[in-house]
Amino acid sequence: MTSIQSDAPTWVSFPAHAMPTVDWADHGEAHRAVMRLFNPRLPGESHQRRAAAGVLYRVDLQPDGEPLILVQTRQPVELLPPSARALTVPEARWRIPDGQRIMFRVAVNPLSRRTVKSEGAKRREVVQVVAANDMDAWLTRKIESSVKVEWVVNRVRSVTKRRRGGLGGRATPPQVVVDTVDVVGVVCDSEAFTRLRLEGVGRAKAYGCGLLTAVPVA
Repeated sequence: MTSIQSDAPTWVSFPAHAMPTVDWADHGEAHRAVMRLFNPRLPGESHQRRAAAGVLYRVDLQPDGEPLILVQTRQPVELLPPSARALTVPEARWRIPDGQRIMFRVAVNPLSRRTVKSEGAKRREVVQVVAANDMDAWLTRKIESSVKVEWVVNRVRSVTKRRRGGLGGRATPPQVVVDTVDVVGVVCDSEAFTRLRLEGVGRAKAYGCGLLTAVPVA
């Protein structure tokens, strides 16, 4: 497998109130707020710039009820909100070796897609939200090539809704289901795990899903 050559990314975190005009429960508005942190002329086609820049974000609810915004990026941040913290992830923390037990958190858009045959032998795609009691198996399938899941510690489901328009209007989904999951597992392919963290997990990565953060545990 080809080794990942790129540098570790930067993490930026700040409390939601640092951008008081943003409704973080509106995924279209949240996406635009995150992208305003960067140069508007990021490289690439307009619909590919976020992915090419490695920009992922997650809205984490803290014990005091205040959401914390965590952004991961491979591009420089040009506009830091008040009280924001920026950290270039040390290689020792970013490159987690095979066999290392970790605790990780990931926000995912839990959708299953299957093709069914309808009248006239036509095929159509059916998209469904994964039931809560099927989430452990769904997540395991998504990441099993890089991490062996030992147990799911916690899982919280939320729904964000588009309220103020969005990217290209109809292109922005009216709602996004987000499962934030805390898991203990063991890295079984370090390079694949690094790639997963860089690229994100699953769909709806422009809307607060995909970001996986991990720490080693004994």
